Amino acid sequence: GSRRKIMEWHSSFRKEYGSISNFESPKILSHEIYSSKLVDSITHDNSIVFMHGILGSKKNFRTAAKQIITEKYHFNTSVTLDHRGHGNSNIPPFLDGPIQNNVSSCAEDIHHLFSQPHLKLLGNTPMVLCGHSFGGKVALMYLKHCIASGRPLPQHTWILDSIPGTYNKSLDAMQKHDSSVTYVLESVRRLYAMPTDVFRCKDSVVQALLSRDISMGMVQWIATNLVPVEDGHEKAKRVRFSFDINTIVDLFDDFCGLDMWDFVHDFARMESQQPATIHFIRAGRNTLWDPSAVAALKTLSAESSATSTYVSSPSSSASRTSPTNKVLLHHMEHVGHWLHAEDLHGLLAIIARHSSLQ
Repeated sequence: GSRRKIMEWHSSFRKEYGSISNFESPKILSHEIYSSKLVDSITHDNSIVFMHGILGSKKNFRTAAKQIITEKYHFNTSVTLDHRGHGNSNIPPFLDGPIQNNVSSCAEDIHHLFSQPHLKLLGNTPMVLCGHSFGGKVALMYLKHCIASGRPLPQHTWILDSIPGTYNKSLDAMQKHDSSVTYVLESVRRLYAMPTDVFRCKDSVVQALLSRDISMGMVQWIATNLVPVEDGHEKAKRVRFSFDINTIVDLFDDFCGLDMWDFVHDFARMESQQPATIHFIRAGRNTLWDPSAVAALKTLSAESSATSTYVSSPSSSASRTSPTNKVLLHHMEHVGHWLHAEDLHGLLAIIARHSSLQ
């Protein structure tokens, strides 16, 4: 069945690209490690970690993780993971203490993962950290925690179509249903309260979501989170969502109210012996980008580029001062929010080029 297909896929991957390792444990985030056949072990150099958004899972970046370790992009190790409450990481308490489902706890989950023995060769942090949407804000919080605690920073952190500031739920609710996270989350929550048993089979869940005026494409994506319920009957078709909807709602609420503009501005002015860079990629067809946010990032990007050029001049007195971190803005005008699905090769080319790997 499905396990056989997974084994066949793994065998095909190893033959063409390298190796893949799956790690499942209630103590750490579920994750997969992809290693190029050109290297013998996991290393910090040329390593990249991909983090998904709300309602997503590590499967969203599986193709990206596989492609980016080819000779075309020069990375040798990639990692995909499930945030708490998502995919196979649906049990939140990875760390000691009370459960707090917020962006900050997700960032600590990431640090906890990177400190595991089998990932030690990453140097406690990857060279490149990449987060999409909700995952982008987790990446920013991870950087903030690293700086506060003196941990090593990724050299490059990529924020894929995510704004540092608060997320306007009212504006979100006005979007068409496929583009409204608020509407999609509410639609999923309603499935649990329906008078009929919609989880009796996958098609029943699909039809219930379609009745909420959500497109087939979006419904099929949500349905990738459905897993069979093992009840001892071989012909049973019952399903459940792999994610924990209550945890996800808590995470999304915190994401919406969290403003990280001050951190981004402070980061851009911070001197460092080993400067790091935050890269924002704006999807041109995402209408939720506020013009003031774009203008602010353009200003920071221009200042970072000018400082980099100025400091690199041997005759400049500023060249004797400590270099500063950078914040850069990149544009993919032809894509919407799901930029990694719409133009994966374009995205990976930008990441590789600006991470000094091409």
